[in-house]
Amino acid sequence: MEIYLDSADVTAVKRLARVLPLQGVTTNPSIVAKEGKPLWEVLPALRDALGAPASCLPR
Repeated sequence: MEIYLDSADVTAVKRLARVLPLQGVTTNPSIVAKEGKPLWEVLPALRDALGAPASCLPR
């Protein structure tokens, strides 16, 4: 089973990635808006929280 977190909360992703075998994060504009930060700040932070390669970001 693959586990994906539906969130843009970087703190929560970091915390849960330590205890769960997360495969990734899914998000959408509404979820990102709730964080109150621009998308271009949230996406790299999520990538770093998961240790994902830079290629996972849109160009």
